[in-house]
Amino acid sequence: MATICIVGAGELGGSVAHALACGERASRVVLIDERGTVAAGKALDIQQSGAIEGFHTRVDGAQDVTRVTGCTVCVIADVAPAVEWQGEPGLALMARLKGFVGDAPIVFAGTEQSDLLLKSVGEVHLNRQGVIGSAPEALAAAAKGIVALEARCAASEVALSILGCPPAGFVVPWSDASIGGYALDRVLTPVEVRRIEARLARLWPPGPLSLGLAAARVVEAIVTSDQFGDGRLENDGQRRVIVVQRAAGAGRQRFTIAHELGHIYLRDRADASLPIQREEHFCDMFAESLLMPRWWVRRWRHASDDLTVLRSFGEQSGVSLAAALLRLRRVAGWTSTLLRWRLVAGEWRLDAVTGQPHALAEVRSTSQTREVLWTLHSERHPDAAGRLSIGVGEREIVAPAQVSIGRRSAVALIDLSTVRIGRRDDRWIADLYRRLVDEGAVGQDPP
Repeated sequence: MATICIVGAGELGGSVAHALACGERASRVVLIDERGTVAAGKALDIQQSGAIEGFHTRVDGAQDVTRVTGCTVCVIADVAPAVEWQGEPGLALMARLKGFVGDAPIVFAGTEQSDLLLKSVGEVHLNRQGVIGSAPEALAAAAKGIVALEARCAASEVALSILGCPPAGFVVPWSDASIGGYALDRVLTPVEVRRIEARLARLWPPGPLSLGLAAARVVEAIVTSDQFGDGRLENDGQRRVIVVQRAAGAGRQRFTIAHELGHIYLRDRADASLPIQREEHFCDMFAESLLMPRWWVRRWRHASDDLTVLRSFGEQSGVSLAAALLRLRRVAGWTSTLLRWRLVAGEWRLDAVTGQPHALAEVRSTSQTREVLWTLHSERHPDAAGRLSIGVGEREIVAPAQVSIGRRSAVALIDLSTVRIGRRDDRWIADLYRRLVDEGAVGQDPP
């Protein structure tokens, strides 16, 4: 599933992260803020609320804006409480992000970011089809609330849109609005409509909670849109068609087709309705079992964790290295982790981590990691075995690894099974809380 990065961990950034976590349309939400441990503290607070609110989305905090590399959608929020990214600092941020965000859509969540959006396209040369502002959606929601009060109905029964750029240049096309399926002018009098219009201007700017929810809904629409993802299932009432991205590799296409077959299987069973995240997990497991049957995978249980073996397994089953590793970990007892880097703007950026031990802290590249990758790349050494330096949490470790270098990408099979630097280490949590309490990021009562 998707990874959403939010730049700015103020009130607005926190609201977006919380709304996305509750929506469970993304598997991971990353709050990024260069102000010390602000993002980490807020991410930890949101993650802990999952036990109460019942969501399973992973929420992380980071200080390095280059962490947007490989994200599904990037959200631009606030640099500090009540201070949105805008002006020259905002433009400098967009210039920095351009080399890392790639083709990922960018959502501007603030009320004062319209100029930043336009300059990001005109001066930074971002793709104009890949940027969108979400604040007008918050104003539209407020307008629906006022209309609902006048009509004495639920806000969900009101359908209307906001055109233009609030606060100065926007209009509500009342002739296209409806209440409960009826044209609005059949339910409300002209006097009531004028009364609503008089109140609309005072609704701007919306608060951070409304803005956060609006941005989250826009992100969810992007993630679930027909134009996005590796594939989709189409149903016209007479036949079902699985559509896959032509640009995806053959292994990924096969896995996507098998995944969509899992959705068909569930939809043909009246008793198999599942929440969206559990359904996606089921379909992933369905695809694994279909392409890599357990009886066949067990034949590999005596093979050691080896990059050559992993390639052979992936080629024979027709899946990607990541899918192959996950299946070998589940069935054949493998313990290794697969790291993948991409060469972006002249730098090696960690793009994906597959098979990371659940209790292990965040895995990241270090300067020594990048130095090794450049050395192997310059020597045109496609495969190498040895010990690789890697960051785990706040520390750097050296672990046995096999590295394979391509022209624009690199993968490493590394053994992290014996590393004990984890999110669930009591001392690590206690140290983190003491530091956050000292900086005022959380309250005084540790969990």
